Amino acid sequence: QTALPGVEYYYWVRAATLCGTSNLSAGDSGYTGIPVPSNLESASDCGGIDLFWDVIGTPLIQIYRSESDQLSSASLVGTTVALFWIDVTAEPYTTYYYWIRSQTLCGQSTYVGPVSDEAYAIPDRPENVLASAGPACGTIDLSWDAVTGASSYIVLHSLSSNVINAMVIAEVQVSVSSPVYTHTQPAAGVSNHYWIRAKNPCGTGLPNESPATAMLPLPLQFNAHPVSQSAFAGQPVTFAVNALGSGTLTYQWRHNGVQVQNGGPVSGAHTSQLAINPVAPSHAGAYKAVALDNCGQIESDPATLTVLCYPDCNESGNLTVADFGCFQGKYVLGDLYAD
Repeated sequence: QTALPGVEYYYWVRAATLCGTSNLSAGDSGYTGIPVPSNLESASDCGGIDLFWDVIGTPLIQIYRSESDQLSSASLVGTTVALFWIDVTAEPYTTYYYWIRSQTLCGQSTYVGPVSDEAYAIPDRPENVLASAGPACGTIDLSWDAVTGASSYIVLHSLSSNVINAMVIAEVQVSVSSPVYTHTQPAAGVSNHYWIRAKNPCGTGLPNESPATAMLPLPLQFNAHPVSQSAFAGQPVTFAVNALGSGTLTYQWRHNGVQVQNGGPVSGAHTSQLAINPVAPSHAGAYKAVALDNCGQIESDPATLTVLCYPDCNESGNLTVADFGCFQGKYVLGDLYAD
């Protein structure tokens, strides 16, 4: 009768006679009143929420749950005589509040709690995965909607549209509400396909159903260079190039390293075709074109313009009687040179 309520006591007995006392019996324990649970804790788990507590003896523990922190809205969701319980009915990523109390033949204890937590699950597949050539040259930017419960995202890439062929190129940690990734070394001139998989301690979710696709333009390059040529003074000459790049292409021609300007016989100094009409000896030399796009500039191969002395009909480099014969031959043939 001196035992305090809710405190567990251990007992042993032994017999006593005139001859002495016996050995102690095996021990046993007991308590009086209704033990109140203590140290209630919760922990998130994959597919459930774990609850732990301490209590004297082995009373029946009643577990109450609510989606608010008001006990009045809680309902009984489970009972156990153990010191733990797992709520396997908890919806993933929903916050739940829990209270517990013990029940014995003497009645029910006061409520203990609340503690709150949410269950984890393998994340869903990402939605609205987009890919586009980035503002930085030679990059592709990716974006997608944040996935509830994700702690990181796996980025996969392939030149094939089949995810089976995709390789992991990055893992992006969750730090912002709108996750992004920049692929700095995509293949140029072909389609790049991307998939995103959300990941957390429970596992890695499925990738987006359809790949996000983007094509990076080929690097700036010339596919046609100027060609060296010879012309007599007074004749027209044209140099032409063609370049491929991203965005708007512009050109600048150079003569012996100096920028060519439009004016007089020169036109097209800032286009893919430079025209000189008529050619003068001062126009002789090396010509090259500089092409510029959004990502930089490149130079074409040089081309040499040789301006011939007009009387040197046979282009030997010397004036001889043979040039007179050459002139007569062209005259007979009606060549404009002899006009």
